[in-house]
Amino acid sequence: LGPASLSASGKLVANKDELSLTSVSASANVGHFQPNCNGIAGSFINIISGLFDSTIKHEIDSTLQQQITGVLTGEVAKILTSIKWKFPLEKGVASVDFSPQAVEGGKEHLSLTLKAAVTDPQGDMPPTPSPTIPAWSPDAGHAYLQVVLSSWSLSTYAYTYWRAGRLTDHIT
Repeated sequence: LGPASLSASGKLVANKDELSLTSVSASANVGHFQPNCNGIAGSFINIISGLFDSTIKHEIDSTLQQQITGVLTGEVAKILTSIKWKFPLEKGVASVDFSPQAVEGGKEHLSLTLKAAVTDPQGDMPPTPSPTIPAWSPDAGHAYLQVVLSSWSLSTYAYTYWRAGRLTDHIT
């Protein structure tokens, strides 16, 4: 029996404040059965194993690929949609929104850009645009996961509480 192999891949993307898995693919190979038998009985066994390799094996490989792709697509989607990105800070005053904005990564790192904004109950944002921050800093190339925040996140906190009349001191 020859070596079997199985692999799967997909792409994690951020779209409309949610994460999803796209471009899911799988590859399966149950291996080859090559007994290389001698004699009349051995020839018969070799013919049967050849039929297995040329017919049934392909069906098994294909079914495994479909099942793995389906499980990954369905189960990962359930996990990703169950992640809560928004949390209340103070009922009726403010909530924090960590919704994903972008995903970058490779075999050796993963970078998830989060909104990290404090908003009022209606989700109103401050009148300043969020900054563009590099999703991956080469300064910490040895790290697998990086979290980068800007002062904009603190500004959204101050603006939301100021607008609600709850800010007693000014932040400069």
